[in-house]
Formats: sequence, structure tokens, C-alpha cells
Amino acid sequence: MQQSLPVMAGMIKTMKVNASRMKAALEEGHVAATELADFLVRKGVPFRSAHGVVRNLVRSLDAKKKKLSQVTMKELKKVHSRFDESALALLGPEKVVRAKTSAGGTSPESVQRQIMKLGRLTK
Repeated sequence: MQQSLPVMAGMIKTMKVNASRMKAALEEGHVAATELADFLVRKGVPFRSAHGVVRNLVRSLDAKKKKLSQVTMKELKKVHSRFDESALALLGPEKVVRAKTSAGGTSPESVQRQIMKLGRLTK
């Protein structure tokens, strides 16, 4: 791992980030789909069932050429009764990133912990 750090550092130092294009790409995909499945699991739905519900929702939205971020409460309730208003709060890419708080996760707090740990390992 430590051998790849100088290569990554050089790549990151010279790369050009097009933030608006990256955000647009995130909006096109269904990055919050797993969050919706996890939401149902927290409401007592078995993961396999929750995954199937969200898969069907995504397929339905794709057929309508609609983004997951545009889903309505009515559409969520139609696919599963355990969805409530708080599910809508999970649908932005930034919210998906912030939701991953475990070790190795993408939340700012988790990333900060990883940076601190790496700093200790490289000294």
C-alpha cells in the first residue's frame, strides 16, 4: 500500500477535477438505491426483500426516464408501505456520502479518522 501512495499523490496533484460534471454524473445514477434498501432493513424488512423492492423501483424510474432524486413519497409508498418521509432525505449524493460512517466509510468524519490513522502509520 505504501508503495502506491507516491503514485497516487502525483496523480492527485496533477489531475483536474470538473466538479459540476462529477455532480451531474452522480445525479444521473441511482447512488442512493442502497440507502433506500438499508432504510427498509432498519424498518424490519429482510434485506433480500428490501433489495428487490428498490430494484423494482429503480427499473420503474428508468422506464420513466426519471432520476431517483426525483422520486415522490407517493411512488415510494406504492412500492412499500414502510417508506416514510425520512426516506426522501436520503436521496442526495452528498447525503449518501455522509451516511457511510463506519471504518473505511466516505463520511467526512470517517475520512478524517482514516487520514489520522494513515498519518500515524507513515511516521
